[in-house]
Amino acid sequence: MKDMFSISEMKAVVKTADEKQRIIKEASILQMKDVFLSYSSDDSNIIMYVYDLIRKYGGRVYLDRFDSSLSNHDFQQVASRLSQAAMSCSRMVLLVSKNVSRSIWIPWEIGLGHGFHSKESVALFFASDDVKDTKWREQEYLGMYQWIVDPEYPFDKGMFIYDPVREKTVKSLSDWIKEGQPSKPRLFI
Repeated sequence: MKDMFSISEMKAVVKTADEKQRIIKEASILQMKDVFLSYSSDDSNIIMYVYDLIRKYGGRVYLDRFDSSLSNHDFQQVASRLSQAAMSCSRMVLLVSKNVSRSIWIPWEIGLGHGFHSKESVALFFASDDVKDTKWREQEYLGMYQWIVDPEYPFDKGMFIYDPVREKTVKSLSDWIKEGQPSKPRLFI
């Protein structure tokens, strides 16, 4: 089972100009998002890979870098906006890399997702080029959350949600996302 994804491979994924424009246009529409994507700003060079992956499995992703209301850097306004987004999104995915430990926002964002919804509404996506360097993965607050994994079967079954406490996959990534989607879209402005 693959639970660590290569940063080098993520960086190697190249988008055409049309694909980039389509993604930016779609991401900038802030209505009806159901997956809040949390990440360190130091991982900006790989976040679009995770964004695309979640979309592929049916998620409508909120990504702060496309939220024009965050352009002013007033701490109170940013915190309020991120809180609204986390509350309206029933799922949260955290891109976990060695940069997570330096982020002041990530523990707060994860707390919002967990607090507004449940710990099962949060999933971790691990990324590193050094599979031996896992010390940064062992931060206590990360230990309670599910992981996004690739079972790596000889045939493509897709990504799954894995519960590290029970040591088993619990459902497909697409089912996890769909279960969090409301029957009526939630809007936040």
